[in-house]
Amino acid sequence: MSYSDKGKVIYQKINEIKNRGSKQYIIYPFGKMGVLTKKILNEAFGIKEKYIIDNHLSCVWGGK
Repeated sequence: MSYSDKGKVIYQKINEIKNRGSKQYIIYPFGKMGVLTKKILNEAFGIKEKYIIDNHLSCVWGGK
């Protein structure tokens, strides 16, 4: 599955969960897919993180 396809699946799953009324999310592990999930939550859904707990792997994969 391509990175783009994974992003589409993540978007669909977040949308399903959001439509059920969920308002808080935990992303674990953060890493490459966590960074993608964070980007989708931030940009597509306007959901901003309160905390990020990470062992610096996100920096390896392009996180900030």
